[in-house]
Amino acid sequence: MVPPEFKYVCRGGPAPNEHVKAVHARGLRPSYDMGSAHDAKGALPRDKGALFAWMPHDGQHMIRHTKNIKAQVWLANDALARDDLLHCASLFRLMFHAGPHVRETWSAGVTLESYTTWAKAFPHHGLPIDRDHAWGIDSMASAYRIAPEEWRRDAREWFARVVDLFELASMPSGLIQRVNQRDLLNGEFDCCQSFQVMFLLHSMRCMNESVFRGVHETDFGRLADLHNRS
Repeated sequence: MVPPEFKYVCRGGPAPNEHVKAVHARGLRPSYDMGSAHDAKGALPRDKGALFAWMPHDGQHMIRHTKNIKAQVWLANDALARDDLLHCASLFRLMFHAGPHVRETWSAGVTLESYTTWAKAFPHHGLPIDRDHAWGIDSMASAYRIAPEEWRRDAREWFARVVDLFELASMPSGLIQRVNQRDLLNGEFDCCQSFQVMFLLHSMRCMNESVFRGVHETDFGRLADLHNRS
């Protein structure tokens, strides 16, 4: 979810400022500034020479970035990679936080607190979670292994709340994901995708092996049971 004030003009964001208008009017755009994202009726460019066309990763493909930094941490204990991993984990936690959330017309909320409220209202009915959350939890669990004790201590309650959420939201089959997607079953039924389910199972294993094993046996057992049922 992107707040309106952070959107591109062509995607419903605020009108361009006078500086942007002047640059376009005088033909001063740099070579990498292509397309018409500044126009309400415009579009983002797809040309490989356009800066807007490049995106290192997004939440659903976060592993494409974190796989490399995790390898650097494991193989070389690289200081910059350790910092990068903590950064990625913290960014996910900033999105999936346990603090209060104010509903907006454009979003009911995608936070840990919002999903917990949803699950309490409809227990064991599943949640609209996907690989975005799986890779985020993967990064949190990986960061937990190399983080300072202060960071780990602060993160433990967050992990415990994720286990509570998964257990409360899980359907009788053990599955958690439940989404309505127009290109699946014509949007007539809620469903889950097997590959995304596997990523979520991976995230459960990450939490158990990196956070709970030998330390928090109760949470370890709850998560292991849910993992095996799925």
